[in-house]
Amino acid sequence: MPLLTPEQQRTLRDLLRDAFTLADLEQLSTLRLSTPLTDAAGLNQPLPDIAFALVQWAEKHGRTRDLIRAVRAERPDNEAVVAACDALLAAAPPDAPPDPKDAVWSIRQVDELLRMQPARDAIGRYEGSFQDAADHIRALGRFKKLHDNFQVAEGAVKVVMSELRRLRAPDDGGPERIGFDDDLADAADVLTVDLQKVADYADAAGFTAGAVVWRKAVARAVEDLPKAVAAASGAAVDRVALRVQNLVGTELPRLNQKIVEVARLLSLRAVADGLREVHAGAVAGRAFDTESDGWLRRFEKGVTAVLEFDRNLEVLLENHNRLQGVDGILGLLGTTRTPDVAAVANSWADVTDLVADLRPSHPPDWVRPLTDLAAAVTAALDPPPTDPAAVRAVQKTVNQFRLKMDEAFNRTDVDLLALCGELQTLGDGLRAALR
Repeated sequence: MPLLTPEQQRTLRDLLRDAFTLADLEQLSTLRLSTPLTDAAGLNQPLPDIAFALVQWAEKHGRTRDLIRAVRAERPDNEAVVAACDALLAAAPPDAPPDPKDAVWSIRQVDELLRMQPARDAIGRYEGSFQDAADHIRALGRFKKLHDNFQVAEGAVKVVMSELRRLRAPDDGGPERIGFDDDLADAADVLTVDLQKVADYADAAGFTAGAVVWRKAVARAVEDLPKAVAAASGAAVDRVALRVQNLVGTELPRLNQKIVEVARLLSLRAVADGLREVHAGAVAGRAFDTESDGWLRRFEKGVTAVLEFDRNLEVLLENHNRLQGVDGILGLLGTTRTPDVAAVANSWADVTDLVADLRPSHPPDWVRPLTDLAAAVTAALDPPPTDPAAVRAVQKTVNQFRLKMDEAFNRTDVDLLALCGELQTLGDGLRAALR
């Protein structure tokens, strides 16, 4: 089903005709769409016909969004082109999330295509890309699973801390007293089990001692918690729980950062390029019956899914980088809830530039509240206020922005972890193809 209406197709055709030469279109198709222009159009015809043929090819193969984004990326300084592309993308139905099953199906069909010599030649050139992607996806899976186990332990330590607050005696000026009961004992037992699962997974997954420097601290907590429960000592449970709380609070952000580092190394576009070349080598100069043609179309759909995963991963990593940039600027303002307005005014243009480039990975739009608050601060700083009430209003808005920043960071991390989970299926398919 076409993504664009006939009128929108004409708009896209005209953009290609007016903003690109034939040589430009050849580069756009090859470099941005990983497809030779000759696959979409004969080059011995007028440029408007070539442009229209490229639009029709994109509609037929589910690459229309890719084509629009490619046009926008190739002409970032042409305001008319950027505005038209943004309008086309906004008017199109929302992206359906890529289905790992589509991608995996295509990867697993490589065996069928490898019966043909041109396809065997192509896979030889891309085998390294497949292997690298499979290895990086496996590494992502290991770090994600460890992160998941730590999150479970984080939930368990929160329950323990809640029980400890309930049992803490009112402050009477003397030494702090913490009671003990069966509910605290049960919560401590659950935390012990969850911490042991963290340690067991780290051992089973083969993490080196340098990668899990917390291993002895976890083992000590697993040993100390049962002793504290046996002694019916709320104070002893409290001491261990505080250690665990600090450890988990340090390790979860570190694991998030490690996942980001590995994800940056993952090139799914190279995998998609390899699949496309295997496909092209197999079908070149051959005619196919209806059943085989349907099989090839499904193969192309799977390759498109791989590209969508690559795009989603790129968006998440770009957002993470920009949010880190904003966080670094805010860090210079200090942790006070009453930041110096002159310091805010001096750095706020850098904040708004980074926020303006954020891209929501999928609905709901978590970017809008950030951009709205950034704009509110900008307006309030024009000019920087000196009236105490106006200064407090700016500080309040900056603090609201910081809260939304924390939510945005959490959302990006959640989205990245979810994508890593989906990628595991893709990694399984790659490893099967390599075998």
